[in-house]
Amino acid sequence: MLGDSELAQLNEAKQTSVYELGDVLFRQESPCDGIHCVATGSVVLRRQDAQGNSVLINLIQAGQTIGYRSFYNNRRHAEQAETLEPSTVCLVPNAAMETLLVGNSELGVQFAASLADDLKQLEQALLNGVSQPVRARIARLLHLLLGRFGESNQDGRIVLRLPLGRQALAELLGVQRETVTRTLNALQADGVLNHSGRTVVVDDLDRLLDELEQQ
Repeated sequence: MLGDSELAQLNEAKQTSVYELGDVLFRQESPCDGIHCVATGSVVLRRQDAQGNSVLINLIQAGQTIGYRSFYNNRRHAEQAETLEPSTVCLVPNAAMETLLVGNSELGVQFAASLADDLKQLEQALLNGVSQPVRARIARLLHLLLGRFGESNQDGRIVLRLPLGRQALAELLGVQRETVTRTLNALQADGVLNHSGRTVVVDDLDRLLDELEQQ
Protein backbone atom coordinates (compact mmCIF):
# COMPACT_ATOMS: atom_id res chain seq x y z
CA MET A 1 0.00 0.00 0.00
CA LEU A 2 2.85 2.38 0.83
CA GLY A 3 5.83 2.72 -1.50
CA ASP A 4 9.41 2.86 -0.30
CA SER A 5 9.50 6.66 -0.41
CA GLU A 6 6.22 6.90 1.50
CA LEU A 7 7.45 4.45 4.15
CA ALA A 8 10.60 6.50 4.55
CA GLN A 9 8.50 9.64 4.88
CA LEU A 10 6.29 7.95 7.47
CA ASN A 11 9.23 6.67 9.51
CA GLU A 12 10.79 10.11 9.50
CA ALA A 13 7.60 11.82 10.64
CA LYS A 14 6.33 9.38 13.27
CA GLN A 15 6.89 9.96 16.95
CA THR A 16 7.28 6.83 19.10
CA SER A 17 6.40 6.87 22.80
CA VAL A 18 6.48 4.21 25.52
CA TYR A 19 3.58 4.23 27.97
CA GLU A 20 3.09 2.52 31.31
CA LEU A 21 -0.12 0.84 32.48
CA GLY A 22 -2.91 3.40 32.84
CA ASP A 23 -1.21 6.21 30.93
CA VAL A 24 -3.48 8.43 28.83
CA LEU A 25 -2.70 8.89 25.11
CA PHE A 26 -5.34 11.54 24.65
CA ARG A 27 -8.30 12.78 26.63
CA GLN A 28 -11.88 13.24 25.56
CA GLU A 29 -12.37 16.67 23.95
CA SER A 30 -8.61 17.19 23.48
CA PRO A 31 -7.47 18.37 20.00
CA CYS A 32 -6.52 15.67 17.51
CA ASP A 33 -2.78 15.92 16.81
CA GLY A 34 -2.56 12.96 14.44
CA ILE A 35 -3.20 9.24 14.07
CA HIS A 36 -1.90 6.80 16.67
CA CYS A 37 -0.72 3.29 15.82
CA VAL A 38 -0.35 0.77 18.64
CA ALA A 39 2.96 -1.05 18.07
CA THR A 40 2.93 -3.18 21.24
CA GLY A 41 0.50 -3.55 24.12
CA SER A 42 -3.15 -2.53 24.14
CA VAL A 43 -5.25 0.59 24.57
CA VAL A 44 -8.84 0.99 25.68
CA LEU A 45 -11.22 3.67 24.36
CA ARG A 46 -14.02 4.98 26.55
CA ARG A 47 -16.44 7.90 26.46
CA GLN A 48 -17.94 9.81 29.37
CA ASP A 49 -21.32 11.53 29.16
CA ALA A 50 -22.48 14.73 30.86
CA GLN A 51 -23.66 12.75 33.89
CA GLY A 52 -20.24 11.17 34.36
CA ASN A 53 -21.23 7.73 33.08
CA SER A 54 -18.37 5.94 31.34
CA VAL A 55 -19.03 3.78 28.26
CA LEU A 56 -16.46 1.28 27.04
CA ILE A 57 -16.03 1.72 23.28
CA ASN A 58 -13.31 -0.69 22.20
CA LEU A 59 -10.07 -2.47 23.01
CA ILE A 60 -7.29 -1.56 20.57
CA GLN A 61 -4.47 -4.05 20.13
CA ALA A 62 -1.04 -4.05 18.50
CA GLY A 63 -1.22 -3.28 14.79
CA GLN A 64 -4.40 -1.19 15.03
CA THR A 65 -4.78 2.56 14.65
CA ILE A 66 -6.84 5.10 16.58
CA GLY A 67 -7.71 8.73 16.14
CA TYR A 68 -8.53 8.64 12.44
CA ARG A 69 -12.19 9.55 13.03
CA SER A 70 -11.18 12.79 14.73
CA PHE A 71 -8.51 13.34 12.08
CA TYR A 72 -10.98 13.04 9.21
CA ASN A 73 -13.56 15.24 10.90
CA ASN A 74 -10.96 17.79 11.98
CA ARG A 75 -12.50 17.66 15.45
CA ARG A 76 -11.52 17.01 19.03
CA HIS A 77 -11.34 13.44 20.27
CA ALA A 78 -14.74 12.03 21.23
CA GLU A 79 -13.19 9.39 23.53
CA GLN A 80 -10.33 8.97 25.96
CA ALA A 81 -7.57 6.49 25.14
CA GLU A 82 -5.56 4.86 27.92
CA THR A 83 -3.23 1.88 28.10
CA LEU A 84 -4.21 -1.46 29.60
CA GLU A 85 -0.59 -2.59 29.84
CA PRO A 86 2.88 -1.20 29.05
CA SER A 87 2.58 -0.15 25.41
CA THR A 88 4.55 1.40 22.57
CA VAL A 89 2.53 3.78 20.41
CA CYS A 90 3.54 5.74 17.33
CA LEU A 91 1.98 9.08 16.45
CA VAL A 92 1.86 10.28 12.84
CA PRO A 93 1.21 14.04 13.03
CA ASN A 94 -1.67 15.60 11.09
CA ALA A 95 0.56 17.30 8.52
CA ALA A 96 2.40 14.09 7.65
CA MET A 97 -0.88 12.15 7.33
CA GLU A 98 -2.37 14.79 5.06
CA THR A 99 0.67 14.60 2.79
CA LEU A 100 0.48 10.79 2.63
CA LEU A 101 -3.23 10.81 1.82
CA VAL A 102 -2.83 13.35 -0.97
CA GLY A 103 -0.37 11.05 -2.72
CA ASN A 104 -2.01 7.71 -1.93
CA SER A 105 -5.72 7.34 -2.66
CA GLU A 106 -5.69 3.63 -1.71
CA LEU A 107 -4.69 4.55 1.85
CA GLY A 108 -7.60 6.97 1.98
CA VAL A 109 -10.03 4.26 0.86
CA GLN A 110 -8.81 1.89 3.59
CA PHE A 111 -9.17 4.57 6.26
CA ALA A 112 -12.68 5.34 5.00
CA ALA A 113 -13.63 1.66 5.32
CA SER A 114 -12.15 1.54 8.82
CA LEU A 115 -14.07 4.67 9.69
CA ALA A 116 -17.37 3.10 8.62
CA ASP A 117 -16.70 -0.02 10.73
CA ASP A 118 -15.62 2.15 13.64
CA LEU A 119 -18.82 4.17 13.54
CA LYS A 120 -20.96 1.01 13.56
CA GLN A 121 -19.04 -0.29 16.57
CA LEU A 122 -19.32 3.07 18.34
CA GLU A 123 -23.08 3.18 17.78
CA GLN A 124 -23.51 -0.32 19.22
CA ALA A 125 -21.21 0.40 22.17
CA LEU A 126 -23.11 3.55 23.08
CA LEU A 127 -26.42 1.71 22.78
CA ASN A 128 -25.16 -1.09 25.01
CA GLY A 129 -23.77 1.38 27.52
CA VAL A 130 -27.15 3.02 27.92
CA SER A 131 -29.49 0.04 27.68
CA GLN A 132 -27.58 -2.92 29.08
CA PRO A 133 -27.36 -3.74 32.78
CA VAL A 134 -24.01 -3.65 34.56
CA ARG A 135 -23.77 -7.44 34.44
CA ALA A 136 -23.86 -7.47 30.63
CA ARG A 137 -21.37 -4.60 30.43
CA ILE A 138 -18.92 -6.41 32.71
CA ALA A 139 -19.35 -9.58 30.64
CA ARG A 140 -18.59 -7.58 27.49
CA LEU A 141 -15.43 -6.14 29.04
CA LEU A 142 -14.29 -9.61 30.11
CA HIS A 143 -14.94 -10.92 26.60
CA LEU A 144 -12.81 -8.14 25.11
CA LEU A 145 -10.01 -8.80 27.57
CA LEU A 146 -10.09 -12.53 26.85
CA GLY A 147 -8.96 -11.84 23.30
CA ARG A 148 -5.82 -10.13 24.54
CA PHE A 149 -5.02 -11.64 27.93
CA GLY A 150 -6.85 -14.99 27.98
CA GLU A 151 -5.10 -18.37 27.72
CA SER A 152 -6.56 -21.86 27.47
CA ASN A 153 -5.36 -24.29 30.11
CA GLN A 154 -4.99 -28.07 29.82
CA ASP A 155 -8.62 -28.84 30.63
CA GLY A 156 -9.97 -26.41 28.03
CA ARG A 157 -10.97 -23.63 30.36
CA ILE A 158 -9.92 -20.05 29.57
CA VAL A 159 -7.82 -18.28 32.19
CA LEU A 160 -7.86 -14.49 32.18
CA ARG A 161 -5.36 -12.55 34.27
CA LEU A 162 -6.86 -9.10 34.52
CA PRO A 163 -4.44 -6.27 33.73
CA LEU A 164 -6.40 -3.94 36.01
CA GLY A 165 -7.57 -4.06 39.62
CA ARG A 166 -11.21 -3.82 40.67
CA GLN A 167 -11.10 -0.05 41.17
CA ALA A 168 -9.66 0.56 37.70
CA LEU A 169 -12.23 -1.78 36.14
CA ALA A 170 -14.99 0.10 37.95
CA GLU A 171 -13.71 3.46 36.69
CA LEU A 172 -13.48 2.07 33.17
CA LEU A 173 -17.15 1.07 33.30
CA GLY A 174 -18.35 4.08 35.28
CA VAL A 175 -19.60 2.05 38.25
CA GLN A 176 -18.63 1.56 41.89
CA ARG A 177 -15.93 -0.93 42.86
CA GLU A 178 -18.43 -2.76 45.04
CA THR A 179 -20.66 -3.20 42.00
CA VAL A 180 -17.86 -4.93 40.07
CA THR A 181 -17.13 -7.27 42.99
CA ARG A 182 -20.82 -8.03 43.55
CA THR A 183 -21.37 -8.74 39.84
CA LEU A 184 -18.35 -11.04 39.56
CA ASN A 185 -19.61 -12.91 42.62
CA ALA A 186 -23.04 -13.28 41.01
CA LEU A 187 -21.51 -14.57 37.77
CA GLN A 188 -19.53 -17.07 39.80
CA ALA A 189 -22.60 -18.18 41.76
CA ASP A 190 -24.41 -18.76 38.46
CA GLY A 191 -21.59 -20.92 37.11
CA VAL A 192 -20.47 -18.51 34.39
CA LEU A 193 -16.94 -18.08 35.76
CA ASN A 194 -14.70 -18.41 38.78
CA HIS A 195 -12.58 -15.57 40.07
CA SER A 196 -9.91 -14.95 42.66
CA GLY A 197 -7.97 -11.71 42.85
CA ARG A 198 -7.09 -10.72 39.30
CA THR A 199 -7.60 -14.22 37.89
CA VAL A 200 -10.85 -15.11 36.13
CA VAL A 201 -11.48 -18.64 34.85
CA VAL A 202 -14.20 -19.10 32.22
CA ASP A 203 -15.45 -22.68 32.11
CA ASP A 204 -17.87 -22.20 29.22
CA LEU A 205 -17.36 -19.33 26.79
CA ASP A 206 -20.90 -19.72 25.43
CA ARG A 207 -22.30 -18.98 28.88
CA LEU A 208 -20.31 -15.75 28.99
CA LEU A 209 -21.46 -14.81 25.47
CA ASP A 210 -25.07 -15.35 26.53
CA GLU A 211 -24.56 -12.67 29.18
CA LEU A 212 -23.79 -10.11 26.46
CA GLU A 213 -27.33 -10.38 25.17
CA GLN A 214 -29.00 -9.56 28.48
CA GLN A 215 -31.17 -6.42 28.53
